[in-house]
Amino acid sequence: MKNSIHISLNNIVLHGKNTEESTPILSEISGQINAQSITAIIGPSGSGKSTLLRIMNAMVEPDKG
Repeated sequence: MKNSIHISLNNIVLHGKNTEESTPILSEISGQINAQSITAIIGPSGSGKSTLLRIMNAMVEPDKG
């Protein structure tokens, strides 16, 4: 069975405090998560893992992407 794309992220950008002049929390994040696969999001503390998951669950809207 061929894996189909379930989630696609295209150039996700999120700035702090909803202002494009601040340092981006997430900058140009792209990737795909295939259906019926196990995916891990890893990184150091404060790298934006939880924020990315909030965007993927439509709890936060990105500034771009």
